[in-house]
Amino acid sequence: MRSAEPAGKASFEGGERRPDGLSFPWPEIQLAQSGGGSDLSSLAKGLFGTIEFRSSNLEAFPQWLRVLDELERLDELIRLCDEENECLNNRFSAWRARVNSLENRHPRAQMDELNRFINEIMPYLEDSRVYGRSDYWAAPQEFLRHSGDCEDYAILKYASLKELGFPEEDMRIVVLEDTLREVPHAVLAVDYEDETFILDNNFSVVLNDDELPQYAPQYSVNATHRWVHISPSSVE
Repeated sequence: MRSAEPAGKASFEGGERRPDGLSFPWPEIQLAQSGGGSDLSSLAKGLFGTIEFRSSNLEAFPQWLRVLDELERLDELIRLCDEENECLNNRFSAWRARVNSLENRHPRAQMDELNRFINEIMPYLEDSRVYGRSDYWAAPQEFLRHSGDCEDYAILKYASLKELGFPEEDMRIVVLEDTLREVPHAVLAVDYEDETFILDNNFSVVLNDDELPQYAPQYSVNATHRWVHISPSSVE
């Protein structure tokens, strides 16, 4: 992942830039910090132990909105492949076979096997090489045709688990900074039975978010909401 949805390393589309190099496309943090002595450090911890601010306005994320539209078009491609054996390509066919084979499995097994399968079948390629752009969020049908980078793995896993019955409100695409490698990255986070599981193209196993202290989330999105994340230490 050369960059997340907004162009530039650890930057955001729109919004005001903070002194630490991050910018946010909505004002919730500024409002909370100026809210008459609000103590942000007392707020309940969210994903990766961060303080979260949620909004239902997704307008700041046009690439994600385009992907959501493409997910609706994916349904017809799935029908053609599953019912008429008219599959987009061999990778699409293999993906369909694996998803269908997991229909009656336990949710933990579904997460584990999908994460491992997608990581193994899809080669990692930078957006600039595949799409001629520094950053591009690919819908599953695009990713399976051309490949892509970390957020594209997360999006395909999101679509796969959605089809298997995982509620969209329990899943998020998370854009973060890997503080060990000092690079931007993206993963899929799934809430299941009071735990948050991370499906990551860097790991063949599914881990809990508290097992990945090197990950500093910046923002996350799903079909209905977006979140901005700040470290509790930044407001102490």
